Amino acid sequence: MPLHRLTSVTLGVPNVEQTAAYYEEFGLTPSATQTVSIYGESRPAPSGAHSFSTTDGGEQLRIVPARRRRLVELGVGCHDRDDLDKVSAQLSRLELEVVRDDTSLRVLDPGTDLTVVVSLAEELRQGAVPPASSNGPGRSDRVGARADAVLRDDRVRPHKLGHVVIGSTDQQASQTFFTDGLGFKTSDEVRGLAAFLRCTTDHHNVLVQQSPVPLLHHTSWQVDDVDEIGRGASAMLAADPGRHVWGLGRHHIGSNFFWYLKDPAGKLQRVLLRHRLHHRRPAMDATRLDWDEKPLQLGPAPAPVLHRTRRPHRTDGRTARRHHHHMTATPPDDKGRLEPRSLLSASGPPGRSPRYCSPNASGRARRAGRVLFQDKGVVHVE
Repeated sequence: MPLHRLTSVTLGVPNVEQTAAYYEEFGLTPSATQTVSIYGESRPAPSGAHSFSTTDGGEQLRIVPARRRRLVELGVGCHDRDDLDKVSAQLSRLELEVVRDDTSLRVLDPGTDLTVVVSLAEELRQGAVPPASSNGPGRSDRVGARADAVLRDDRVRPHKLGHVVIGSTDQQASQTFFTDGLGFKTSDEVRGLAAFLRCTTDHHNVLVQQSPVPLLHHTSWQVDDVDEIGRGASAMLAADPGRHVWGLGRHHIGSNFFWYLKDPAGKLQRVLLRHRLHHRRPAMDATRLDWDEKPLQLGPAPAPVLHRTRRPHRTDGRTARRHHHHMTATPPDDKGRLEPRSLLSASGPPGRSPRYCSPNASGRARRAGRVLFQDKGVVHVE
């Protein structure tokens, strides 16, 4: 595979300082960079822009000013110029415009309105983290000592950017862009709705899902183990309990533990465990998935409204109609389990703007097509 890692994401938000303070509290390390990559070009950092690093991946998050919250750019690493040539040829066969130089190329995916930059980058090599010793029925791996997790008092810091989840107005075209164009591999697929794609041995690095508008749903950040997820999320909730959305739990398809929190920009984000995937593992077709297998819910129930986008910006001087997009929690099943619905579920008559109603909205608000939202957006910790 020519590709070997996600290098970075550039996030555009209207509230840069507030969002940057959140991610520093989250555990990312501020970088003193004087330039940022925007649409594949290295430019002086805009006034108010911030960059952050992970412990293993280097500088992986850039926050820049924007009218609305959006994923401006996704960086992907490749080994050498031959890999760039191969990716460039694949994209050209899809009749996409590619801007190329000696060390990188950039291309726009129309469905997600996302610029992807493929550049020469060193392969990320992470040292093995020794598993925490634990006791269980019939075994005593830890004798005469307290559990390591309860003695940890250092700050939780993510090791690397794990994956991003993005919405596309043409899911199949965007999936083809990532697979046939860039060279990602398909791990799992919900035909016509979503695809879990990888450029590493992780289960997925990109999830492309159908949506009425292009959007960034969440970013995911890797930590050591489930105890680090709990410690990190607990610290964030101690500062602001209103950040909680959903967790602690474990996903069925990716097998990864998660905890969702809210960030000030209205974006989902998560901290995850290392979920490795063998290169030769076949993709799982949605027709063979048991959709009764819900994620394992270990903590509080999810908040009823997870996500919203801001009013779309128009360039013709007219006021854009308001579109609301969010995830809602379905009622518990007969076993008390909860699971969010699909990323976006539109309702309303044909030709009209989609309406999205909170399950907690009043009957009058539902009939009027109005939506009740929380003030802040969502972050997912996994």
